[in-house]
Amino acid sequence: MIGSPLPRRKCGPVALHPQQTNIMRVFAVSVLLFMVLALHVSEEASVAEAEISQAVNGAAPPAEETEKTVPDVPVQNLSLPESPEFGDEAPLTRSLGDCPFGWYGHQARCYQFVNQASTWINAQQYCIGLGANLASARNPREYIFLQELVDRIGQTSRAWLGGFYLQNTWLWVDGEGFYYHNWQSQSSSSSYPCLFLQTRVGWSNNNCHSTTNPFICVKRTC
Repeated sequence: MIGSPLPRRKCGPVALHPQQTNIMRVFAVSVLLFMVLALHVSEEASVAEAEISQAVNGAAPPAEETEKTVPDVPVQNLSLPESPEFGDEAPLTRSLGDCPFGWYGHQARCYQFVNQASTWINAQQYCIGLGANLASARNPREYIFLQELVDRIGQTSRAWLGGFYLQNTWLWVDGEGFYYHNWQSQSSSSSYPCLFLQTRVGWSNNNCHSTTNPFICVKRTC
């Protein structure tokens, strides 16, 4: 179950495996390319750069398919949610791990739900500022835990996860292997290359830089 946050504890940096490092490098390059394109200062970028940027940012969807979104919240203005108290309705899965205040432990990882709408790109930048990444779901138990975390704390039905589509492959931004699949629906991966959780069903995908959702950050326990 989702336990109450444990006392604050400082966490040291976590060493990444070579595969994780390579994935993060690819992602970092993709984000930088997105920023360059957004400022219109890279009109003569190479074809390879354009393909990677399109993979992460996606093409703008047709007007009739675009979801109604709320204005994006700047990363620097996001505030941390207060930690709620859970009573008799707490989930059955037991909380584990030693996590900082405001984080919730599960299977040796710490999670924080940020209940303010942001684009996927800004959400990941915010998580990085906490020494974390957007969350991955490696198995059914983790996905159920994340669903309950969003449902209980945020009382909302959607939240960004760290899944993104790049070079014909779905990846987790925290470097975990994308082996577990739980698609409720899947739109065009090239146009909607970022993944979001749904509290009652499996996940789906949407545009990374125009759609806004709350989000979940994850890092390993201390």
